[in-house]
Amino acid sequence: MKKVFCDIDNTVADQYLRIRKHFNGKNMHKILNNEKLILNDRIINHSREAIKLISKKYEINWLSARPKKLFDVTKAWLKKKKLPNERLYLVDSHEKKIRILKSNDVGLFIDDMKYDYFNNAPKKMTRFIQKLKRLKIKFILFDGNWKKAINIYEKFF
Repeated sequence: MKKVFCDIDNTVADQYLRIRKHFNGKNMHKILNNEKLILNDRIINHSREAIKLISKKYEINWLSARPKKLFDVTKAWLKKKKLPNERLYLVDSHEKKIRILKSNDVGLFIDDMKYDYFNNAPKKMTRFIQKLKRLKIKFILFDGNWKKAINIYEKFF
């Protein structure tokens, strides 16, 4: 079975809401690494239904740029939100996401592919996107709307 690799932060978990609620200009790492805050992240609308639909054809794998020490809390959040949680990869950079994707039979990659949430102006990761295209890795550039993502998925996959 082909694999889907899906990001977590700002793809199924509303990390941006956590940032907007708790960021005071200095505490970035505390917000990113606070297990209590992570466990209470809101699930993005329609993500559970979308993942369930995708899981009918693909094996779901989570691929997130989070410190490995957050593995257990990330698994707990996935379980709490009733999302598949068997396969979870945490990496410390987006370059390492590419390595994981290259070394697996990836049918589809779903990610918001943005950075700079702490400045309230998320920007597209254009180099990362170009690299995915060069490597011919099929992806959905998630824009916060799972209904739209599912329409893309159903049209092309």
